[in-house]
Amino acid sequence: MSAKSNFISRIKGLHKSLDIEAVMDKDLRNHDHNEIARIIRNGLAVVGFAALEDFIKTRCSEIAKEIGTTGVRFDHLPEKLKDAFTFEALTALAYQLSLKEKAEKISYTQEQSAKIASTINSTYELSDHAL
Repeated sequence: MSAKSNFISRIKGLHKSLDIEAVMDKDLRNHDHNEIARIIRNGLAVVGFAALEDFIKTRCSEIAKEIGTTGVRFDHLPEKLKDAFTFEALTALAYQLSLKEKAEKISYTQEQSAKIASTINSTYELSDHAL
């Protein structure tokens, strides 16, 4: 599922949940109901923010995967992108390694190192974790 379709699906679900009676302030005399509704609305706001954040990160990863196939040489990319996909990527990869099981670490390191090293070639692959 693409970042866009996943985001749209999550936002549709969020929108539907706003119509649930427990979320609405229909009875202004019922303080308990209003407190519960406020807590649920706050939680839904967090879910909405998380959906947007996930969309941005996933979409950036999708774009990173495509840049190397565009024919634009790596040395012609903006400096900030070149930095992000080479030496700055190492910080992101170190963090990702801390989340991996020991059995996955070698193959992950090799795969990501190959992507960083590929930036010396005319066709390259960028790490989707760098951004």
